[in-house]
Amino acid sequence: MLLYHHRMSAHPRTDLAPALGAALLPLVAYLGTVAPTVYGLDSAELTTAAYILGIPHAPGSPTFQLLGHLFTWIPIGDVGYRVNMLSSFAAAAGLPFVYAIHRSLGASILLSLAATWVLAFSYYYWITAVAAELYAPQAMFTAILIAQAVYWRLDPTPLRVGLMTLVFGLGLGVHLSIVLLAPGLAYLTFSGAPQQWRRPALWIAAAAGLLLGSSVYLYLPLRSHSPLNFAREFGVDLRTWDGFWWMVRGEMFSSRFFGVPTTQWPGEIALYAFRLWSNFLGMGCFLGAVGLANDFSRRPAVHLSLLLMFGAHLAFFLPYAVSDKQVMLVPSYLVWSLWISLGVAAVARLARSVPAISAVALTAFATAMLFINYPLVDLSDDWSARERAEAILDTLPHGSTFVGTWREIPAIKFLQLVEGRAPTIKAIDTFFIPTGYQGQFLDDLVAARESIYTSSPRLLGRPKSPSTYHPACDCFEIVGCPDRQPVCRKIW
Repeated sequence: MLLYHHRMSAHPRTDLAPALGAALLPLVAYLGTVAPTVYGLDSAELTTAAYILGIPHAPGSPTFQLLGHLFTWIPIGDVGYRVNMLSSFAAAAGLPFVYAIHRSLGASILLSLAATWVLAFSYYYWITAVAAELYAPQAMFTAILIAQAVYWRLDPTPLRVGLMTLVFGLGLGVHLSIVLLAPGLAYLTFSGAPQQWRRPALWIAAAAGLLLGSSVYLYLPLRSHSPLNFAREFGVDLRTWDGFWWMVRGEMFSSRFFGVPTTQWPGEIALYAFRLWSNFLGMGCFLGAVGLANDFSRRPAVHLSLLLMFGAHLAFFLPYAVSDKQVMLVPSYLVWSLWISLGVAAVARLARSVPAISAVALTAFATAMLFINYPLVDLSDDWSARERAEAILDTLPHGSTFVGTWREIPAIKFLQLVEGRAPTIKAIDTFFIPTGYQGQFLDDLVAARESIYTSSPRLLGRPKSPSTYHPACDCFEIVGCPDRQPVCRKIW
């Protein structure tokens, strides 16, 4: 049995069972490590938005909200667990397409399975599968699009290109970084059958698919009345063109685009290189580099396309000034994994190894990754976000105000909007308080005689404000400060 062959080809009949196998084993692992309830930060916000069909932070991610809403109907666990499962199923659903790409590049069934599982059990891919977030569906759409482009080269029809642009438009509704795939996908399709693009039918199909897929963003103005609408917190009306475009282009995070100073770029590159190396435990990183170098001359258009996708993600996200961009770079890890089967084949040829032995060795390597990463990604016993939010809502009196950060507020909103807990407590995220206005904001709350609690008085711009610590909620109650007290006048 050959380990691989050079000619790109498709094997639709013989590959259905192993393609499903590429997904089923990882899915079992993902469901074993998925968070049992609502998780914190963006995950809680996205879960709440999916349940009530609301609008989370920019760009709104309407495809995710619609898919997540379908999962809220699954009669298992609470709503948090159900939407978490969307990530598990999405991460697994992308794997048959990864397998198909390996097969189209000429890898054997066993080698394609092994290389797919190397990605599936890699750290950064796996962590996208354990809580409700955008990155597992983003990876799924990435895999589908690359597979569609590769198979387009084998069968360039209007239907295929229309389906590709449809998926591209829907993918934009999960994460706008899907647009970073566009240069590579365009080169992959155009270089595969350039003469075909003289046919008007192809352009019509491409335009129709893109228009239909991206129309998912009509969700934003249609759901602008939802109780959860981040744009409304900024005074933006999504029913206007300016408001709609403000949201879609991610204006609320625009200051972070290319926000890393150029002097720090070498450090960001080095950090990414370390993450790429550790993600594939060194060996997968080495095999990917060998595969790319060895096969480039045989299929330059394919590998240039993949390099365009890989490089575009690095060029945008490495200078992006956010703390969680390591998961935003998952498409780059996916692209890298596509070169691993080629690397194994090249090493096997040099070593004059029996092909099946090399594939079995890579399967053993993927199995080792499974056991190494399982305890590192396991959130199956993590109730911390729910317990923290419940402690706050159970401690605060009715009608009080809690001022916190992204660590507490999304989970509190989940309990309020999804489960109807403590609806009279006002939860305010300091993200929506303009910089420099915190002190005035606190003054206004005190003037309104509101009962004020916070995770830290520093969040309100008055770190020395009189306060009482409540261990039950691990929060502080801001004590009212009558103007007649001299000590208060100094603080306020």
